[in-house]
Amino acid sequence: MRDPYKALGVDKKSSDAEIKKAYRRLAKEFHPDRTGGDKKKESRFKDISAAYEILSDPKRRAAFDNAEQGGSIPMGDLSEIFAQMFGGGMGGMGGRGSRVKTQFTGGSPFGGGSPFGGGSPFGGGSPFGGGSPFGGGSPFGAQGTPQGGPAAKPAPPRERKIKASDGSELTQRGANLYSDLRIPFDKAMLGTVAKVPTLTGLAQVRIPAGTSSGQKLRLKDKGARKANSAGKGGYGDHFVTVHIDVPKVDGEESGELLAKLVESLGKEKA
Repeated sequence: MRDPYKALGVDKKSSDAEIKKAYRRLAKEFHPDRTGGDKKKESRFKDISAAYEILSDPKRRAAFDNAEQGGSIPMGDLSEIFAQMFGGGMGGMGGRGSRVKTQFTGGSPFGGGSPFGGGSPFGGGSPFGGGSPFGGGSPFGAQGTPQGGPAAKPAPPRERKIKASDGSELTQRGANLYSDLRIPFDKAMLGTVAKVPTLTGLAQVRIPAGTSSGQKLRLKDKGARKANSAGKGGYGDHFVTVHIDVPKVDGEESGELLAKLVESLGKEKA
């Protein structure tokens, strides 16, 4: 993003309300939730967000406009702007919130009549111009992540098999445990209470009437012990996936009874 005004499709005389209106329209159009994973539109959304962060802040907008015109900016204001933009102060300028009162004019150590003029460490005459940190696309995404995509997601916890108290198999991922539970067709329809093997013994689980096959139930704090630096992490959860055993229909009579049952259930639901 070379120019935040161009990124939002507004001009330098636009009011704050006009800038906000343009941002909302573009953000809605290019939001990742509505673009189906289109990387170009996702990149466009990041540029729009970075542009609005500059133009919605009077100090940042003034700094950008002044720098584009080759004007001088007090070093105290400059360090504060960079702290807000990049998460910390420039070297030698102090950290976030610090103000260096020295104002460089005329004999600026950067050359020219401005910290951005002539021999500016940013080149070009402006930190936002040809050698702009925003040139060719903002180095920071909408949430401050490096350009080129969202921050890398942490690797999922490694999966391993362990034994429940009765010797049956459980799957462990991190501090959470996973197992399967098979129940008869009629119990799933009417509801029941089932016993589930956990690490510490059998736990009673209520199966609601009308439970579907594949539905997951959560046993809070029935997982493995969590670990942290203090050695006090509590326990994870145990998730149970319900599988329904459907009876095999043998004979015409059984088929007719099942058909009547399904028809009756459909009428009751209606």
